[in-house]
Amino acid sequence: ADHYKDTCNRSCRRAANKAGSSSSSKGWGGGGGSWDGDGFSPIGKFFLWVLSLSAIFFLLAGLAQRKKMSKQDPLIEEAA
Repeated sequence: ADHYKDTCNRSCRRAANKAGSSSSSKGWGGGGGSWDGDGFSPIGKFFLWVLSLSAIFFLLAGLAQRKKMSKQDPLIEEAA
């Protein structure tokens, strides 16, 4: 519509604006190839932090248990 704005009437511009605003709200890429970068909402940021921290915690807890198990495995094999 920008190229033809001299010959375009209001309905043409309205349709172009509506198409532009609906395509930018389709998530990744906006259907057109460039993400507009709105970012996360505040509740989205909160859950991103909570899930990230819990993932790091569970990873470290699993590594700690694995380190403990490697010391206990020879004792269990001797007892059996």
